[in-house]
Amino acid sequence: MPPRAAWDILGVDLDRLGGGLLSLGVHPDGWLLPARFPLVLPPATLTDVTWSAPPHAGCWVFVTENLARR
Repeated sequence: MPPRAAWDILGVDLDRLGGGLLSLGVHPDGWLLPARFPLVLPPATLTDVTWSAPPHAGCWVFVTENLARR
């Protein structure tokens, strides 16, 4: 079962436009943004983008999801 389907069963709001990923210095392939430009990608957009590999081995990328309760 996909993770979002499991969250839906538990009653977690799965709004596809609100919230999403806050990113700084990392952006989808093909997107041209200034280096210090913060970016918020809603879930609907996250499902349609691709990401490049980290710039070098050992690079850290932190990811978290904060789903709102109904």
